Amino acid sequence: GDLSIADIGGGTGPYAFWLAELGHRVELYDLMPNHVASAQAINESTSRKLDRIAVGDARTLDLRAGDFDIVLLLGPLYHISDQDERVAVLRRTSEWLKPDGRLITAYISRFGSLMDGFIRGLFQDPEYVDIVREDITTGRHRPNVANDRYFTDSYFHRVDEITDELQVAGLQALDVVGVEGVGWLWQNFEELWSDPAQRDVLLEMIRATDREPSLLGASGHILSVSRAVG
Repeated sequence: GDLSIADIGGGTGPYAFWLAELGHRVELYDLMPNHVASAQAINESTSRKLDRIAVGDARTLDLRAGDFDIVLLLGPLYHISDQDERVAVLRRTSEWLKPDGRLITAYISRFGSLMDGFIRGLFQDPEYVDIVREDITTGRHRPNVANDRYFTDSYFHRVDEITDELQVAGLQALDVVGVEGVGWLWQNFEELWSDPAQRDVLLEMIRATDREPSLLGASGHILSVSRAVG
């Protein structure tokens, strides 16, 4: 315990409160005032409180240089469609790290909507087909006009873009790993997960392949761990 952590774009705080329970000092920032209000309400009633909760946009947030052991960006990078803005966010947040600090970033795979479409039978909707065509061609995910299904405006990364953007921002990728790995492709996931023996096999297969470069794009979400160079 006792790391200093900034959770940027941390929503209502599912990771922030878990990390605080483990004994770390955690600050939570999110763009959405309703998320921040929910986190503040949770903070009132929990024994391990967050150090700070505030509304903040990853693109403009100004935190203390060299102050954090870990900075989490588990949402902002796939909500920013402009590459220059993503690199600027990476560069700024890396300045908040201690000399041996770590930046942990989350991404949605370029091919996530394609695989989701097959798993959930969404390709019967011609509108969804057009959305996926755009996703796999440009990475820019623009859902239906009403924006009430198929997620929200976002950017879906190719695996090589993840390491390229980190490098341009002056960061070195130490690890790139699939979050779900191949596990989300099992059609009867709930059934497997509820059977302890099959769950063990599922987790074994995910662990055996979650860093396999040729399979990283098949994970719905991807995480990178990086550090500032120099």
